[in-house]
Amino acid sequence: MELGWRTTVLLVTGLPALMAAIMILANAREAVAARFFLALVSAWVLFSVPYIIGFSGAYQAYPWLTFAPFNTELYIGPLWLLTVRALTLK
Repeated sequence: MELGWRTTVLLVTGLPALMAAIMILANAREAVAARFFLALVSAWVLFSVPYIIGFSGAYQAYPWLTFAPFNTELYIGPLWLLTVRALTLK
């Protein structure tokens, strides 16, 4: 396994986004919207995990990772809608 440039780019964008969402949740005035936003960012980061482990060569080292449940792309649209709706409706 090696950390190539693709793996590094995905990690450098995913981890700070997740940490920022956690910080927003900790200091949020709109708690419901912050929870939905944290779930949205978490789904996006979890969606990029197969690419991170694939580009680093972990699938060759650990073939059982092929069957890990990382498919969260159907969560992104509804979570985006719920986040916007929680921010706009009172």
